[in-house]
Amino acid sequence: MSSPGTGPRTGIVSSALRVVLAIERAFFLAVLVGLLALGLIPIVCRFTGLPPVPWTSALSQHLILWLALFGAGAATRDRKHICIDAVSHYFGPRTRLAFRAGGYLFAAAVCVVLVPVAVAFLRDELEFGSRAEAFPGVETRWLPAVLPVGLAILALRLLIAAAADGWSAFARGGQEPEP
Repeated sequence: MSSPGTGPRTGIVSSALRVVLAIERAFFLAVLVGLLALGLIPIVCRFTGLPPVPWTSALSQHLILWLALFGAGAATRDRKHICIDAVSHYFGPRTRLAFRAGGYLFAAAVCVVLVPVAVAFLRDELEFGSRAEAFPGVETRWLPAVLPVGLAILALRLLIAAAADGWSAFARGGQEPEP
């Protein structure tokens, strides 16, 4: 007889989560290596006498935006995000988890409200934005595409955290959720 929380479904979910985590880590590594390379290109050009590459600074700024949005999602997943909390230490474990779940729900609601706004902004950029190339192969009007994707991922992470804390507060008697 298997204990609760084990079995084929848990194994499949656990494997899927490991794959998602590996993809996230590879993405972060690629962006960080890209940022490092983009920072080194102007230096190498300057020391070798080659002409500067004009788009490296703008691309690194956009990669930092990608890193910030996806990093916020990863920090939320690991519960290492910024959290302003002045009163929860006065409550018991069950109430603390319930308030934390409410905070996550509120933050997720803000992200959910902002996703359609970001989509509308992207739609306007695609319709009216410049068709000039920001970087080789990328038109300027596609640059805001990270906003709705990043906000949706952040909202999903916050909803998962709210569900985990709510479940722990009400069904598990105030025990902290498992990572």
